[in-house]
Amino acid sequence: MITISAGFASLAAGIYGQMNGYKTGIYEMHNLPGGLCTSWQRKGYTFDACVHWLVGSSPECSRHRLWEETGVAQGSEFVYPDEYCRCEGADGRTVIFYSNADRLEEHLLEISPSDA
Repeated sequence: MITISAGFASLAAGIYGQMNGYKTGIYEMHNLPGGLCTSWQRKGYTFDACVHWLVGSSPECSRHRLWEETGVAQGSEFVYPDEYCRCEGADGRTVIFYSNADRLEEHLLEISPSDA
């Protein structure tokens, strides 16, 4: 089994292929595996698209098993912040992306009641 790229999906395919008895090969043109889970620099800027928000990291989530089996969660300590992100517009309004879905909905409806 061959995968072209070493992003998480390809790495997971290789891991699960080996777990199921297949011989696997993963080919990547970058010098590091990880795809969007790596950072890179260009023209003095650092682009860090690493996994700061790993969906399904909570042991109560069904995706958590995937992170355990592939080694992503092993030895990691997850922090669950109240807010994931804030975006401030030129007009000074701020949109807050809360981790709690009900609180997020309430906040978004405060900003735009017509979206109810």
